[in-house]
Amino acid sequence: MTTEKRDFGVLYGQKTTENALLIYSSYEDSKASPQTGDFIVLTPRDEDGRKFLARVEAEIYDEDPIFRSHDKTLIAVHYARIAERELSERDKQKMFSYTYNVKILGTFSSDGKDFITAVRKLPTVSYHARHLKPREFENILNKANENGVAIGKLCIGNDIQLDKNDILFDIRKLRDTRTMIFAQSGFGKTNLMKVLIYNMIADTNYGKLIFDLNGEYFLRGIKTYGLGDINEDKNINFDDVLYIKKNIHNKLLRGSKLKKGNVLIAIVGATIGQISIYDYDKEANINQAIALVRLKEGINPEYVKAFMISTLGQ
Repeated sequence: MTTEKRDFGVLYGQKTTENALLIYSSYEDSKASPQTGDFIVLTPRDEDGRKFLARVEAEIYDEDPIFRSHDKTLIAVHYARIAERELSERDKQKMFSYTYNVKILGTFSSDGKDFITAVRKLPTVSYHARHLKPREFENILNKANENGVAIGKLCIGNDIQLDKNDILFDIRKLRDTRTMIFAQSGFGKTNLMKVLIYNMIADTNYGKLIFDLNGEYFLRGIKTYGLGDINEDKNINFDDVLYIKKNIHNKLLRGSKLKKGNVLIAIVGATIGQISIYDYDKEANINQAIALVRLKEGINPEYVKAFMISTLGQ
C-alpha cells in the first residue's frame, strides 16, 4: 500500500468454487501487486460509481486455464482495451494472471466518507484493481470516530503503517456494554485495554468492571516480561509489568525462568525483532511473545546481541 503506483491489474472473473477473484496484470502493472493482508480497491476505470474495498486473504498459485488455451497476445490486446492505455512490447510478451482469495469488506464512493459494510452486488469484470489512496484510508478508518482517542497505528503483518495517521476510537461506544478484546497472543490485547481504560477512567459518571481472571494485574508475585516491556532503547521496562504466582513460576513455567545474561528476543507484535539482555539478579519469567536464548558459560551476551542486530546477523 505504500508504493507510489496504485493500479496493478484488472478484474477478469471470479472462481466459482471459492471466494476468489481473477486479476490479470501486465508486466509493468504487476510490480505493484498486493501482498497478503493488503487492502485493495476494485473500481470502475473512471472512478465514477460504487467502489469495493477488499482485503487480500491469500494468493493462489495455479495457472489460469485461459493462459493455457489462448494466445497471450490476444489477452494483452484485450487488457489494453480495458486499461485504456498502450502496452509496451515487453508488456505484450509478459502478461500475468493472479488469483487472490479476497474478503469484500464494503462499498463506498468518492473518497470513502460514505463507506458501508453492506455489499449486495459484486464488482463486474473489467473493474480496475488498485491500492487505497491516503484520503480513502483516513476516511474509512476514522470517519465514524472523528472525536475518538488515538489507540495506535495500523499494522499489516510486520509492516507498521507509520506514514498513516493514528487509528481513532470513540470510547463512548463502550458505555453500557460488555466488551471483550480478542487477538492472537502477543499482539497487544493488554496494551490496548490499558489505552482504553486510561482514557475512560477520568469519567466518573459510570463504573468500569475489568475481569482479571488470573490476577495478572492485582497479585504481586514473580514479574513476567512481555513484548511491551522491551522499550525502544532495547532495554527492559520495569515500570509496568505483569505478575504471576510463585508456584506457577517454579512449576508450570520453570522452563522459561530468566537468569542473568539471558538474551531476550521479541518474536511477535509491534516490537518484533527487538533484542535485550536480562542483566539482573531478580527472579523473573517471560510470556509467549518473547524468545529466550540461554548462552553457554563464557559467551559474552553483549557480543551476541551486537551480532544479532548487525547486518550480518540479520
